[in-house]
Amino acid sequence: MRAIGRDLNERGVPIDQTHMGDLFRGYVALTKLARGDDARVRERLIAQGGVLLMADGVQYDDSSPVLYLVWDALSGLPLFGERKSFKGKDDLVPLLERVKALKVPILGIVSDKEKGLFPAVIEVFPDVPYQVCQNHFMKNCAAGMSSDLTALSKSVSDRAESVQRIAGRLHRVGVNSVEWEVGSPVAAAEDVDDEAAAIEPDADGDHVEPPTEVAPTTVPAATPLTEEQLAAELSAMAKHAARATGRAPLKPPELVRHEGLNRVRAAVKEAAGKGGAHTRSSLSSTKRSTPTGTVPAPQDGSRAR
Repeated sequence: MRAIGRDLNERGVPIDQTHMGDLFRGYVALTKLARGDDARVRERLIAQGGVLLMADGVQYDDSSPVLYLVWDALSGLPLFGERKSFKGKDDLVPLLERVKALKVPILGIVSDKEKGLFPAVIEVFPDVPYQVCQNHFMKNCAAGMSSDLTALSKSVSDRAESVQRIAGRLHRVGVNSVEWEVGSPVAAAEDVDDEAAAIEPDADGDHVEPPTEVAPTTVPAATPLTEEQLAAELSAMAKHAARATGRAPLKPPELVRHEGLNRVRAAVKEAAGKGGAHTRSSLSSTKRSTPTGTVPAPQDGSRAR
């Protein structure tokens, strides 16, 4: 397993050893249906004081059996896995009975509120503290926002499509954004400029030289953008904002993207107020915070379009 990790890192695929171990244990659980009654596993669970039991099932399609897995949240160890063609209470009780037969203290149980799993847990472990998964609970609380998020997602898609049409017209006349091109000289030079700006004076008041020298030809002059170039840069910012990711239920992608487009819209208004007097560097703070930054809703009561 360590050799696999080293090989991936050498190939430019960074992977954490702990994360890879978790994936490997999950793979073993899925392929060999895990054996929590192994003597070494049981000794480890007793030594740590007991099990915080997690239970869940996954079904790859409507016709395939459900694979149920129970594991210990404290150690991350998978205990047992079973495929079930039916998922009623009576079908799931035997799986939980296998955990009970370990004679290891069960400190608590967490699962979703599946119709079969929930009563099975109550029957096998009636005296064990049991709660519904916080993530499932929060998703249920956020269910009332689903229609609003659907509408917001369509609004984001419509706005992104409109901006893409503008970017397409600019591209056809030879005007493209360079700020968002990965590895571009402009982006690399900007990063070096930011690093140099962050250097503090030493004790004598002299600035410390940056660790890496950049050839003068790679640092473009901060020349004002033309109206077409500015439109191309803002279009690229909007494109990336419309693809930003978020994690529901606290930060749904639809809301993250809407907020990013609001930030771009604020940059457009600022550019209009300055008569288009912008350089690429002057847009960098907006550019970098657009994909994941949060922007409050307009305070003037206007709606996003």
